Amino acid sequence: MLGLIVNEKIICEKALSEKNIEGKSMKTIRLIIKKYLNEKLTKEKTLEKVDNFIKEMYKDKYNKSYWNKVITEAINTVSKYNSYNLIDIEKIEIHKKELEIIESLNDIRLEKLAFILLVYAKINKIINPTSDGRININLAYIFKESKLVSDKKLLHKLVDMKYILTSKICDSTTMKINYINEDGETGLTVYSLKDLNSITYYLECKLDEKYKSCEICDNRFKLKSANSPQKYCNKCKKEVKINQNKHSYDKLRKK
Repeated sequence: MLGLIVNEKIICEKALSEKNIEGKSMKTIRLIIKKYLNEKLTKEKTLEKVDNFIKEMYKDKYNKSYWNKVITEAINTVSKYNSYNLIDIEKIEIHKKELEIIESLNDIRLEKLAFILLVYAKINKIINPTSDGRININLAYIFKESKLVSDKKLLHKLVDMKYILTSKICDSTTMKINYINEDGETGLTVYSLKDLNSITYYLECKLDEKYKSCEICDNRFKLKSANSPQKYCNKCKKEVKINQNKHSYDKLRKK
């Protein structure tokens, strides 16, 4: 999900093993600090280990005085967390009552938006157990995850219908989701929380569309038919084809 890290453990382990950080470095550095503090290392030992990691990663570009200050500040920030456990969310369960509330909107654009807002709220509840249904996510991320063109009128409608509460008229990224209802049976489970995957579960349920996870990138793609043997998304399919053609060409050249 855009704007959230739902697999902290995997990202942390990958960074440490590959001596490399993808995306914003400070987010990953704070995860590494959480890992060491969770292992009961002192702040001083944590500083030493994170500093060595940064030194190995940046090599000649490493600046000791700069990174010593940055890491120390990050350790002081992380040490204020309620828990040092690394988050690793495998799935999000949507209950039947919640699905019924969303479907009652009877507008596929509103339904898609409401579904994604609910997924964000449930993820936030796992990360912050004391959460009361509030989320703070960039609106651009919310619309992109919903596979919608950004349109604040849709948010206004959800506000008017009391589905969500905002501190400002839809200009704030902070909002409270009012239709969380976890009583009863699970109606739908979101297993892949990678960017832009979650909405496909609702489309599969609502529109009876069929989706499959790409065997290379793990992104979910729409199948042309339920029995389609397609293994890869269109992007990876093109790359596989290019590599196959290159391999065939190389074999011909060797002959």
